[in-house]
Amino acid sequence: PNGRTVDYKLTLSGDADTLANYTIDGHDTTHTVTGRAADIYKKTLTVDVERKVKDYDGTAAVNNLTKNDVTLKGMVNNESLKLDDDSIKKVKGQYLDSAGNPDANVSRDANRKVLYKAVEYTGLNDALNDLAARDAKAKNYRVEDGSKSYTADDEKGRIDPLKVNDPSNDVKMEFAATGPSKTYDRETTVKYKGLGTKEALKNYLTDATVMVGGQTRSIKDEIEIDPTKTHYDDKNAGTGKTVTYGFKYKGNNFEVADFTKESDVKGEINRKDVKVFPV
Repeated sequence: PNGRTVDYKLTLSGDADTLANYTIDGHDTTHTVTGRAADIYKKTLTVDVERKVKDYDGTAAVNNLTKNDVTLKGMVNNESLKLDDDSIKKVKGQYLDSAGNPDANVSRDANRKVLYKAVEYTGLNDALNDLAARDAKAKNYRVEDGSKSYTADDEKGRIDPLKVNDPSNDVKMEFAATGPSKTYDRETTVKYKGLGTKEALKNYLTDATVMVGGQTRSIKDEIEIDPTKTHYDDKNAGTGKTVTYGFKYKGNNFEVADFTKESDVKGEINRKDVKVFPV
């Protein structure tokens, strides 16, 4: 109840003999009843929010939502209603995963195509209440549950991968304190305990990080070492040898071209022991 009252004018109808048997609250066939409690309920509006796309920033929040992004529909008698610069601040959006939980990550399919995400907006009734201080019409309207949700199929929200323009400099690598070591084999290839696979070579990498929104984020688990681009500076035995690694990014949240980086930890190639047999 919202404390309103209403007056009713009541009239009995029927033939005269029947009406003679009745009164309205002690009055004859016509009487006005005053001060009865009554409610006027807010009309429910529908809402549409424009597609919102951002580059990966490590958060699930929808950024840069403006008053022009939100359209309210369903007002009566050709009334118009639009959120303003203050009321839109009450509306918060989040990108969601397939289970409906806030998700900060880029979504991709099996071919690495970037996909749209589900998105949810809350605080719409708070926005209308705030707007009512400047536009009295707003107090007459509401949004069901104060929220609006879209599925990925609605194509209303997307997080794009953040491009790393100069990966050789912008991706910071930390290498194991003990550098690569192998026995001379006439090749410049790098090995770990005799193996030159990408999985084995990953043991020489302790971390790989990039800066996102002023914060350091590790992408080590999303980096592969390319054995074909990983090598010593020459094939000859010796210590203090320069080692260059090749890298491929296999994660979702960044766009990183393949790159190489020289390690600050030197490697060694040990001399091969040659056995001499008597003739």
